[in-house]
Amino acid sequence: MISKCLSLIYSAVMMLIAQTYRVYICYLHYIGPSQAYYDARQRLGYYQTHEIPSNPVIIHAEGVGECNAVLPLLQKIRAQNQYNILVTVLDQEAKTMMQKRYPEYAVVLLPWDTPSLMCKFTTTVQPKAAMIVERGIWPNMLGALQANHIPVMVASARLSDRSYWLYQKLRALITPSLKMVQIWASQSDAVTQKYLHLGVSNEKIQTVGNIKYALAGPSSDILEKADTIRSAWLPSEGGTIFVAVSTHEGEEEIILEAYQRLREDNPKYRLVIIPRHISRVPHIKRLCETHQWHPSCHTDSSIPGKSAIHLVDKIGEVMLFLAAADVAFIGGSLVPKGGHNPLEAAKLGVPCITGPRTDNFTSIWNDLAQLGAHNVVQSPDDIVKFVKNCNTDKQYSSSQAEKVLRFMDQQNQVIEQHIKLWEHLLEEAPAS
Repeated sequence: MISKCLSLIYSAVMMLIAQTYRVYICYLHYIGPSQAYYDARQRLGYYQTHEIPSNPVIIHAEGVGECNAVLPLLQKIRAQNQYNILVTVLDQEAKTMMQKRYPEYAVVLLPWDTPSLMCKFTTTVQPKAAMIVERGIWPNMLGALQANHIPVMVASARLSDRSYWLYQKLRALITPSLKMVQIWASQSDAVTQKYLHLGVSNEKIQTVGNIKYALAGPSSDILEKADTIRSAWLPSEGGTIFVAVSTHEGEEEIILEAYQRLREDNPKYRLVIIPRHISRVPHIKRLCETHQWHPSCHTDSSIPGKSAIHLVDKIGEVMLFLAAADVAFIGGSLVPKGGHNPLEAAKLGVPCITGPRTDNFTSIWNDLAQLGAHNVVQSPDDIVKFVKNCNTDKQYSSSQAEKVLRFMDQQNQVIEQHIKLWEHLLEEAPAS
């Protein structure tokens, strides 16, 4: 009874959000149909014929991080050439990034999680199976897939302490949804135990590992562009590029204060800020100007000019600037956002620092801690100390990077294990 009541309340809230969203779509139509208008319509289940491949398997990767994580797995699935693939996302930035960097994949926005929209979605798409990457437990989506006998797998499942606490509070709503998943491939034993405690049966879940460790390295084109940035931006006698990735409000102030002190010590330092949401770039630019800095923006100049600070206001450029970096800060960790994935920096051998709030990536940071590469900062003083140390003690930073790279190379079997579970799931898929 409690479960049904919570489900009705949840669905009512989602329906209210969807109805409100219709007003936004009407506004977009009023000012003139554009790509933004057609993208927004997808959240209500309206798709153009060419956007949906025939009888696909669904790969649901909510944001940019999940899309980057699943790419090696996605490429393996595509190589099997067994089914068409439809990638669903919730984040417009994730859709833009996928379409720009990987146009071979069909990518659409998932509708709001209401019973009617999810029923409409499954009827339109007619999927054979679905894979949810890391997170994305949407009760009505799972209910619609179950009603159509579509098997579901959660790949590289993770669960932060904050989400675990919330799931426990909403157990009557969440547990029935968790039981609709046929296969769980967990990132770690700790995550497995959390899901077992929430009601996932032991025979459905196993610890496989984190697919993020199978992250592909940068292309030769990216490495060439990174070298161009370094040679054009740094003084002829050398310098240090400090990249702050996926920053959130409240973090740029700390980064800028640390950078001010670094520049006072050595004017050869350069700073790149890549906010998690590029819509915040104008705010960050004004913030820089209050500190008497006049930053360049990436859309104005892909190669930083005379400015000591460069703001990246374009999607899909993180790997490029990490390839050019000497040291990186991983954002969302000095403010209560749970942190972001440090493995792109680690894959490039770039020493990285993080704040203490890394709940979303606990298992990764625990692995890095065992390798002596969990570098926690809490203040501008901490940042200055670490960056200076990396600049003066190159052997320390390179030794740390080598340990991490060796560990990541040892995790390649994770993809193969996921593929075996995926193939097993497909055996349960309905016949055409």
